[in-house]
Amino acid sequence: MLRVTLNRERWNKATGIWVNPKKWFASKEKVKGEGADLINERLSAIKTDMQRYFNELVRVNDTPTIYDFRILAESGKENGKTLLQVFHDHIQKMKALEGKEYAKATVIRYQTTLGHLKAFIKKEYDITDLSLRQVNYEFLTKLEHYFKITRSCNHNTAAKYIKNFKKVVNICLKSGWLDKDPFAKYKITIKPVNKEFLSQLELDNLAAKKITNHRLERVRDIFLFCCYTGFAYVDVFALKNEHIKVGVDQQLWIVGNRTKTHVRVSIPLLPPALKILDKYTDAANTEIIFQCISNQKMNAYLKEIADICGINKNLTSHMARHTFATTVTLSNGVPIETVSKMLGHTNLKTTQIYAKVVDTKISDDMQVLKRKLSGTSKSQSDE
Repeated sequence: MLRVTLNRERWNKATGIWVNPKKWFASKEKVKGEGADLINERLSAIKTDMQRYFNELVRVNDTPTIYDFRILAESGKENGKTLLQVFHDHIQKMKALEGKEYAKATVIRYQTTLGHLKAFIKKEYDITDLSLRQVNYEFLTKLEHYFKITRSCNHNTAAKYIKNFKKVVNICLKSGWLDKDPFAKYKITIKPVNKEFLSQLELDNLAAKKITNHRLERVRDIFLFCCYTGFAYVDVFALKNEHIKVGVDQQLWIVGNRTKTHVRVSIPLLPPALKILDKYTDAANTEIIFQCISNQKMNAYLKEIADICGINKNLTSHMARHTFATTVTLSNGVPIETVSKMLGHTNLKTTQIYAKVVDTKISDDMQVLKRKLSGTSKSQSDE
C-alpha cells in the first residue's frame, strides 16, 4: 500500500503489487528474497513519482492539501498535470517572450485570469487546484456564472477572461493532456458595443482650451496627439525620435511597429499632430518624446480634463484611437482599408469595430445623392 501524509492528513492507495508477507521488510519498506530487485525498483519508481507530484504541487500552490495531491497523483492521463500548473507554466513562457511576442499588458491579463481561476476553484470546489479531466462543459458554465455574478464582470469582460482560459485548454489538447475539448459545445462571444469618440467640435474645444496646470496640459496634448495619429497608450509612450521619418510625399511620417501586435505602421503626420510633436520634441532631451505616466493616472487626469472642457463623456486614453478612426479619418472620406493600415490591424473586421459612421457624414453623403438625383430628374423632364 502507498500512504501519503500531508499536513496530518492521509491518503492510502493500493500499489497493485502483491508479495508474500514473509518477504516484506517493513522497516526498510522493501522486499527481500528471490525477485526482490524488480519489485523494489517498481516501489522506488512510485516513491519518485510521488515526490515529483509533490514538488510540482508546491510550485503552484502555497498551501496544498492532501486532496490536491490526490487529484494530481491520480491524473495519470494528464501526465501529472493540473489546471493551474499548466496555466502558470504558460504565463512563465509568456514572460520569457515579453517584449518579443507578447506585450506586457497581455501578460498581465493572463495573470489576472489565473488569479480569478484560483479564486473560482477555491470557492466552487474548496481545493487549490484541479485535475484537467475535471474541466468540462459544466465547469465552463460555472466559470462564466462566477465571472458575471461573483466578480460582477460584464458579458464582454467575462468572455475575454474565458478566451484567455481557452488558449491554455488548447495547449492541453495539443499536448495530449486532454482527450476531449470542453469548448466543443460551449460558446461565448464578444457582443458589439458602441465605442465612444469625440466629435470634431469637441476635439477643437479640447485643443483650444487654456489649461494652466502643466500636468493636465501635457496629458491633454498627448491625448490629442493620439486622436490625430491613432496611437494607443502603449505606443505613444514608446515613440522615439527615430520613428519620425520623411515619407514618400517628402512630409513627416511616423514609421514603426505597434507594441501590441508588432505590425509595422506608417502614419502621415497631420498638422495638429505636428504642432504637438514640435512642442515636445523641442522640450525633450531624451530619445523618448513623451514622458511616460501610467495608463491609470492618465485616465484619471483625462476625467479632470473632461470636466474642465465640459465634455460629458468618459474620456479615456483608448477613446483617442476611436476618435482617430471615426471622426478624423472615416468621417472625412478616408477609405477603411487605409485606416486599417494606419491602425496596424491585420483584419479589416477589427477596424469595423471602430468605424462608426457619424450622422454628419451620412447627411453629407445623402446630400450628394440628392443633388445627383435632382439633376437626373431635371434632365429627364427637359426631354
